[in-house]
Amino acid sequence: MRPALLITLAIACAGFDTSTGRAIVLRRPVEALVSIPGGTFQMGADESAQKTAVKLCREELGPTQERACRADMFVSEGPAKTVYLSAFQIDRVEVTVHAWRACVQAGVCSPQPLYQADERFLLPALPMTTVSWPEASAYCAWRGARLPSEAEWERAARGRDGRTWPWGNIPRPGAANHGRIFVLGELSPNPLPVLQPDPSDGYAFLAPVGSFPSGASADGVLDLSGNALEWTADVYHEDPPQRLSTVNPHGPASGSLRVVRGGSWRQPRMFQRTTSRDGLAPESRSPEIGFRCAR
Repeated sequence: MRPALLITLAIACAGFDTSTGRAIVLRRPVEALVSIPGGTFQMGADESAQKTAVKLCREELGPTQERACRADMFVSEGPAKTVYLSAFQIDRVEVTVHAWRACVQAGVCSPQPLYQADERFLLPALPMTTVSWPEASAYCAWRGARLPSEAEWERAARGRDGRTWPWGNIPRPGAANHGRIFVLGELSPNPLPVLQPDPSDGYAFLAPVGSFPSGASADGVLDLSGNALEWTADVYHEDPPQRLSTVNPHGPASGSLRVVRGGSWRQPRMFQRTTSRDGLAPESRSPEIGFRCAR
């Protein structure tokens, strides 16, 4: 991204035409980078927060399938520890298709994600998805930035007051682009829970960046819950970074997976909490995976 664009970024905030699948875009200037001051915050979910996640899972699945919600699904989020982070900056919104095309035109970024993505996911104001971890890293480097560490991402999302979601501790309708779980053959001998979009939030699939201002974090960072899962810089391990260090923590030095955070448009709110984490192969591509940069 050129220096002038580091000051302001035109983002979309508005509707979705369900008949055509096109985003209806209103543009307004928003600072591209948000400054997060150095200091301490609580990283990770304690035992109580993990139990709450199990409860959310059971509410999502309903009484006939609640046994599928197990405590071990969320154990990698803990323990909760107070950690120190140096000051950093992070993108206010996810990197857009428009921004990615600029990098491709500059001869730096690969056009591969544009070839592989469904056309519905290539509107300019949508988050750039179908991007692998190395490609996301290369884009951020082109901007003189990098992918955020897992700890930086969590600090930007939950603030210093340990929020369950970026906006607070209770679900808020209209605060995030989320999905839901649908149980196929619920009354059959072999029911199958599947993730699927939930258009009740206003968007059947991806939403233009900045479409949920009421879901902003305490520092004013947008789309940290839902819309696109986001790559971080860290290698994934079931033991999270706060187990390894409490000062600028990072994941292990090597490993086969990279951490993704924030949940996607196809995932329910329990996976969009600020402590939810998962690991994916760095070459993974999906219309559910995007990224933002930090420095």
